[in-house]
Amino acid sequence: MRLLLIACLTLTLALHSSEVPAALRPLYEQPHGDKLVHVIIGCVLACVANLAFADACVRVQHRRFLLGSSLTLLVLAGFEGIQILVPHRVFDPLDVACSAFGVFLAGRIPALRKLDRTAARLS
Repeated sequence: MRLLLIACLTLTLALHSSEVPAALRPLYEQPHGDKLVHVIIGCVLACVANLAFADACVRVQHRRFLLGSSLTLLVLAGFEGIQILVPHRVFDPLDVACSAFGVFLAGRIPALRKLDRTAARLS
């Protein structure tokens, strides 16, 4: 839970300073690099959140969703939506879609681990 809080605070500071972390700057400067950075940030934050919540799930209309991924998607979409109110920032629905794709990729990791454990048990 602390890791999720630290990740969210870091994202908040990055939003307000408009600075891209130094490690991601070379990617960000490439054509469409902004979108790739959104995918990476969504994936990393969702992985941390899923680990923090021990792959806990929530049920919505008889479907299961990872709690960490769900919360991460809400936070990232909220941060993108808040940019409407921040001067010199622009809301871009494609940024939300790229972040959602990163969260989706992170959600596949527990499923892959489960498949790996099942395969190991069968062999």
